Amino acid sequence: MDRNCKKQDVQKTRLDSRRRPAVFKKGDKILLKSHTLNSSKSGFSSKLAPKRDGPYMILGIASPTTYELGSCTNPPERIGRYHAADLSPFVEGTRSDTLTPLIPKRRRGRPKKTFHPKQHRRAVCVV
Repeated sequence: MDRNCKKQDVQKTRLDSRRRPAVFKKGDKILLKSHTLNSSKSGFSSKLAPKRDGPYMILGIASPTTYELGSCTNPPERIGRYHAADLSPFVEGTRSDTLTPLIPKRRRGRPKKTFHPKQHRRAVCVV
């Protein structure tokens, strides 16, 4: 067991040596990674689409790796929460300002369960 722990520590140090910390502050401008898909029907190729969309402003920090984003022109307008891996810093003068995503990020996974009291009644048997 001791050997496994040592090997794991070595792998962690190697990976962490090249990892850049995602440190964004409230009010920073960032670019958001856009997830586009090919569509032969409309003749759209994701290979030629822009890889990042923005700039957007960070409104808050939900967790150490999750940030709340908003529009630069209307900061109180919340766009959504995104992981730090999907964000990159915005450098002034490199891109023109586009305010809405080309294709909005979609939620993945199962939808949240909702409870409707009228639909979930159990039949009570009377003897």
